[in-house]
Amino acid sequence: LYDSNWWRNVEQNIPIGAHALPIILYADATLCDHLGKTSRHPIFMTLGNIPLARRNKIDAKILLGYIPNLESYNVSEKQSAKFRIAIRKLFHRALATVLKPLRILSNTGIHLYVNGSIRWFYPLLALIISDWPEAC
Repeated sequence: LYDSNWWRNVEQNIPIGAHALPIILYADATLCDHLGKTSRHPIFMTLGNIPLARRNKIDAKILLGYIPNLESYNVSEKQSAKFRIAIRKLFHRALATVLKPLRILSNTGIHLYVNGSIRWFYPLLALIISDWPEAC
């Protein structure tokens, strides 16, 4: 990310002396049993300025929360357009709830202690990586 157009645009639009803190979200369904009947949809966060080899380590990510499951009464309801819209709305509402603190900090910035000094960062959502069509 650090050599992308996105990063250059962000750096030009935050105050002088501040640094971009790109937020990357991962939302991926996970099976919880051997039969495949129970699944959860965790949302993980990592930072775009962590080198890729390090970013893929377990301690470079944090669990932010879970996207709630919407259950249908039957197959026809599950395949209906109304149900798909409800799932999409639920996904986006869950993301909005999880990202509410980020929305505030993206306007004001945050001071963080990094490598022995305090630095001013602007956390901004850079990527959402998901296998859910609802993420679109």
